[in-house]
Amino acid sequence: GLGDVYKRQVIEIADNSFSKSSIEEAILTEGFKYIGLNAFSDCKKLHQVVLPVSVEELENSAFENCNSLKSISLPMLLKTIGDAAFKETGLRTLDIPKSVFWIGDDLLAECQSLEHIKIPDNIARITDRMFMNCSGLKKVELHEKLNAIGERAFFGCSSLDFIIIPDSVQPVSYTHLRAHETCADL
Repeated sequence: GLGDVYKRQVIEIADNSFSKSSIEEAILTEGFKYIGLNAFSDCKKLHQVVLPVSVEELENSAFENCNSLKSISLPMLLKTIGDAAFKETGLRTLDIPKSVFWIGDDLLAECQSLEHIKIPDNIARITDRMFMNCSGLKKVELHEKLNAIGERAFFGCSSLDFIIIPDSVQPVSYTHLRAHETCADL
């Protein structure tokens, strides 16, 4: 009956829900599992996001271009983070939970404020363009189980003086890592 409809819990923030809006805070209550495609993209004033532990999926571009977002705590049971989910945000660092088994390309690309990142050992691959043009990135901590580094993962990371590539990584083409050259040099 109709009564059942009202008992159903809302478990997702639908695609494009708040995209380009002027919201400043997004504090989600327990029960949400899914943050949709572009759900909060281009929210220029969004500076605080609280995600409940129930969130398992962040879709592509969920928070892309939220330049005022300086930090976010990802839920402990999160499983997947889509392409460009945090591209062009103001994040200074990001702790990827141990529960995550899949991350998309361009995850933190164009994050000029990003300074430090530690890749946990549940992430086997640095995805394509993951940190492209993160010009403030100074320190990247990789782990011994890492097996691949995607194309242009660190391209344009002009503050990254060195990076230790574990022996576990399959032969890396040098263009993936070149941090200081422009596209024209490659």
